[in-house]
Amino acid sequence: MDEVARRVHDARREAELAQARGQLEQCLAQVGCAETSPRATGATTGVGESLDQLSDDMVRALDAVRLSDAGPVSISSDETSYGQGDAIAVHLEGAQNKCLVKGGWLGLFKLDQSARLLADPVTKVDIAPGGETNPVLIGAPLETGAFALALFGTQRPETPLGVKAITVSTPRAGCRGFSGRWQSDFGDLITTVRGGQLRGTYRRTPEAPAGFLMGTLKDRVFTGTWRSELGAGGTRLVLSKDGNSFSGTWSKKLGEVDGHGLWQGKCSSKP
Repeated sequence: MDEVARRVHDARREAELAQARGQLEQCLAQVGCAETSPRATGATTGVGESLDQLSDDMVRALDAVRLSDAGPVSISSDETSYGQGDAIAVHLEGAQNKCLVKGGWLGLFKLDQSARLLADPVTKVDIAPGGETNPVLIGAPLETGAFALALFGTQRPETPLGVKAITVSTPRAGCRGFSGRWQSDFGDLITTVRGGQLRGTYRRTPEAPAGFLMGTLKDRVFTGTWRSELGAGGTRLVLSKDGNSFSGTWSKKLGEVDGHGLWQGKCSSKP
């Protein structure tokens, strides 16, 4: 083989190996939670030939595709203790995990006396494919006790990718600024203000899924978004001077805060 032919052969082989690497990485992204190493996958890799038939360079390249891509995800939240019905903003670090390539879900579980997750979640939120939604909002339950947030990938639903323990207690009655419990046009609204950011949940009935408020509070004016199973949009709410009520408007469109109705509420005396 002359020099030119050898170079053409080597270039073609490098291109084939690069294509095989890409195909295998795509395959591992789809089944990245399998408890095997790339070296052991053999003819089941989806590349079209056994890894044993590929060059040593290919095998060494594949050694870089490790299940660290399917490792644990760090779950963090603003607090470790919440009041009943609070909005919990959950941040997922390392959420571009191959176990989440087809999505997953975040569940809130009651803990038993041995700090083990009970079988069924109290509530759960779907995670989009790729796990890139941050923060993820989930409503604290209306019962008190010890709970844990647990993240599961669709690709490996039996093993949590991350767990975060929290407690839920009865909040103090009444309202403090824009933090508190309100009887509103859209049901029981529970709000919390931290560092100029307001988050809240609202439910028409205790059994209904929670809707969420999230945005900024400046002086007595909240501007942000609402989100529920019905959709999402903008809202602007103004706290009264005495702090006992609020009134404002909402929209069915993000970026707009009025045009679809009023949103009013009064401070609730019940805890």
